[in-house]
Amino acid sequence: MRNRFDQLAKQIGQEALGPSGTTVARDEISPDAQHADLRHEPDPKREAERARLGLSGRLAAVVCLIEIYGHAPDAATLDRWIDQAMAAQSVAEALHVNGIEAARPAASRRRKSRSSL
Repeated sequence: MRNRFDQLAKQIGQEALGPSGTTVARDEISPDAQHADLRHEPDPKREAERARLGLSGRLAAVVCLIEIYGHAPDAATLDRWIDQAMAAQSVAEALHVNGIEAARPAASRRRKSRSSL
């Protein structure tokens, strides 16, 4: 039952945030193959679409990871989310240092890495 609502929440999140930038459900966060429920990368040209979303649009004005839950998270869940956020930040910093565009959909990153094998 939980999975059905989790999938619905991800779909709603993608449909709500999609018009204002790149939104990926179950985005893989390297290096430990963790996943964020949603990753949103705002498109600066689509500020009007975000403004219509109110608080959600303001939260999504910067690159963000969104975890969906149906109850208050426990300490272990919070620790996992902090680890995911730190891993995502490390990857973004490494990409920036190496001159690679960090704001690229995960599917594109995976396709590129597979094609270079």
